[in-house]
Amino acid sequence: MIGGTLLYPLGMAVLLVMASTAAHRRLPPPVAARFVSTALALIVLAALPTLGVIGLAYVGHLPFLGSGFQWCARAFGIHGAVPAWMGVPAVLLLTGGLIRACRLLREHRRLRIDRPGPVEVSNDPRPFAATL
Repeated sequence: MIGGTLLYPLGMAVLLVMASTAAHRRLPPPVAARFVSTALALIVLAALPTLGVIGLAYVGHLPFLGSGFQWCARAFGIHGAVPAWMGVPAVLLLTGGLIRACRLLREHRRLRIDRPGPVEVSNDPRPFAATL
C-alpha cells in the first residue's frame, strides 16, 4: 500500500483548501480571491508530485515492465504494488494533463505574435478592430 508519508502533503493541502473555501466568504473580495487562488495553487503543487509518484510506482510494478524498474526496489525498498484503483486513475490523469498541456503550448505558439507583421484589413462595411 501507499504509505501515509506520500499522501501527507496532499491531505494537508486538501484540508487547507477546505478551510480556506469555508472562510473566504468573510473576507473582502480582493483578499478572498487571492486567498482562494493561493490555496488552489497549493493543491496543485501537492497533487502533481503525488500523482506522479503513484503513477510511476503503478507503471513500475506492472508485470510486463517489472524488470525495467529495478531502481524502485533499491530506492524505496521492497514495498507492495500500487493498487489498480489508485494507479489507473493517476496514470490517466497524468496522461490527460500532459496531452492538454502540449495542446495548450502548441496553440499558444500558433497564436502568439513575436514579430511585427502587416495590418490586416477586412472588407466588412462595418468598422471593427480585433487584437490578440
